[in-house]
Amino acid sequence: MKKIENFRPLSISMLIGYDSASDRCAVGEYGERLLKILPADQKNIKFYFKRVIFKPRSVVDWFRVQDVIGGASIVHIQYPFEAWGNSPFPGVLALVVKRVSQIKGPISVVTTFHEWHGMHWMRRLSVFPLAYFSDMLIFVSRRERDAYGKSLIGRLRGNRQLRHIIPISSNVNVPVIDRASVATERATILGGQSERREILLGFFGFIYDWKQPYKLLSIIKELRNDGINAKLLICGDFPDGHEDQRAKFWLTVAELGIEHCVIHKGYVEDEVLLAHMLAACDAHLYLYKDGLSSRRGSFWYSMKLGVRVICTPPRYSGEFDGLIDLDKLVDAGDIRFVEPNSSIEDLVSVAKNLADFRIPTKASAEPPDWNMIADLHHVAYENLLEKGAAIK
Repeated sequence: MKKIENFRPLSISMLIGYDSASDRCAVGEYGERLLKILPADQKNIKFYFKRVIFKPRSVVDWFRVQDVIGGASIVHIQYPFEAWGNSPFPGVLALVVKRVSQIKGPISVVTTFHEWHGMHWMRRLSVFPLAYFSDMLIFVSRRERDAYGKSLIGRLRGNRQLRHIIPISSNVNVPVIDRASVATERATILGGQSERREILLGFFGFIYDWKQPYKLLSIIKELRNDGINAKLLICGDFPDGHEDQRAKFWLTVAELGIEHCVIHKGYVEDEVLLAHMLAACDAHLYLYKDGLSSRRGSFWYSMKLGVRVICTPPRYSGEFDGLIDLDKLVDAGDIRFVEPNSSIEDLVSVAKNLADFRIPTKASAEPPDWNMIADLHHVAYENLLEKGAAIK
């Protein structure tokens, strides 16, 4: 990378539509962790990172972004945040920043899209200005970047817009696992009914329809009908604002008569307790309708923890290239792929054929390193400056 001559220290405002005191949001947690590891000094540039919690409460607030970005040279926006909901107004952010730059001097806009491929067309339409007027876009996987490149916005912007791929990792740390503690958690959850075969399946993260949560319930129901002491451990919940879906889910649990078999722990703040509970599972279930993606933080957590995973296969060739060897993990029994439209009968068969429970002693695979993620951001920022974007 060529040296940037006569540079000045740069201020970067990172817009965080998330407050850890009140919100649950994987993108928010990612943004917070990223800010903690981004060093100020990198090669020939000194960065000053400013954390800006931006949670508009009214339509007017969306147009007041200039009041919070300060004297930034670069405004970096993460998208989407749970706290922003289905609001169409994130699309105006880049326009407002560009308007401010006409008054206060040049400001570059960087947007990290944590999803694009599976985004509803109406949401894509609403963020058209955000995507179009960003000087640089960062995508968390090859699939998301390529899907954007094939979209109308991507084709319109073409090579005039910088695009980078920076993978995500797990937002949650995995501590050293104590075998005795795992055994205790497993016995507590399953009830110690040693005369029957026991299967504990786990689920970690937000509960969405595209993770097929009702299939998880049906699997437990059928396993128990076959005389197996099967239970489902859920460490996570529905996002805020999804109260109707949450109520429907628990109504289904009651209708199936498996209330005592679905162990719901919600959001577990204690990382040590979380790890030991999830390590007590025979396998973690992630039945993504759109296939496994490298942007799934819950999957990376399971890999780091070393628990077997039953999940749908990637739908995009090369999604994990340079990250992990999926074929090797499948051969080792660490991953078992099932199709998104697999029948309950087939899924039950997969669960029954799991190898005997083992307490994980090492990671199945290492998720992307956070220091690497930080370094890639610095490379992206420098690339932006080299292309003649705003230097304030």
